[in-house]
Amino acid sequence: MTQLNRIGVDLVTIARVVKKPALSRFFRFWPRGLFRLRTACFVDGYNVYYGLVHGTAFKWLDLTSLIEKVLRVQSPQNSLAKVYYFTSPVLPLLASKGTASHEAQHTYIRALKSKGVEVVQGKHRLDKGKAPEFVAGVAASRQRLVDIWSLEEKQTDVNLALSLYRFALKQRALPEPERVSQLVV
Repeated sequence: MTQLNRIGVDLVTIARVVKKPALSRFFRFWPRGLFRLRTACFVDGYNVYYGLVHGTAFKWLDLTSLIEKVLRVQSPQNSLAKVYYFTSPVLPLLASKGTASHEAQHTYIRALKSKGVEVVQGKHRLDKGKAPEFVAGVAASRQRLVDIWSLEEKQTDVNLALSLYRFALKQRALPEPERVSQLVV
């Protein structure tokens, strides 16, 4: 019995809910467990950090184990072929905890690499800019601008997109059993 069946949800039920009778008939007679997906996962580290970890006591996320567990819920036969992690190095001079932030990120990246994760690094760009001045009780206005430093993460999204594209293209040259059949971003 799969994890999905234990919680009372399967593809047939989903198909009925969305009222797709043809889809429902297709999955009703398809043997469960027949689908085995080899999966490659492409992770935007910035989004994972600020979406899941930032502001919590939990700073260490075992990506490989998490993704494998999600895949097993999808189907016990699924396997994780590769994980790619895209990030930009912390700038110690601008980080709230200085060099401690940089060292923590460096240690986390080493831990990811030890689990077989391929880490691809971008960079940060620091530019002078202008932004509306903050005055309590007064609406923001472009009439009162102040000088600021604008810090942007660069190349991470481009590196992710290009790596995903290149990875997908390389699959054609591989023998069928070695191909990855599911790409997750």
